Amino acid sequence: MKRPLARAVIAVFLLATGWVVAAFATPKLAQSTCIAYAQDYLRTHPVHGRTLNGQIVPASPDDMVTKVEGPFQTSVWYSVPRHLHATVYVHQCHALPWKTTLGERKALHLV
Repeated sequence: MKRPLARAVIAVFLLATGWVVAAFATPKLAQSTCIAYAQDYLRTHPVHGRTLNGQIVPASPDDMVTKVEGPFQTSVWYSVPRHLHATVYVHQCHALPWKTTLGERKALHLV
């Protein structure tokens, strides 16, 4: 009986630690690591959208928003117009206590 309880307590502790690390790492990530990854991606792969008039609108680093997605995971979101719709780009970062790494990138085409 003591073993399953101890495992459950350890699992809950690890999940809680993950949320706390991601939540407290967000300001640091917003100013340095995760936004820097997204800005580097914008420099090497110019992302732009188009308005109804066909005017090209580049993605701006000023419009980037960070958000805690889960334990040890933070995301950077930004969007560009696509005629009447928008395309939202998501860059995920893994915020471990000793290192921050870039995860996958997604493009969500909103209708």
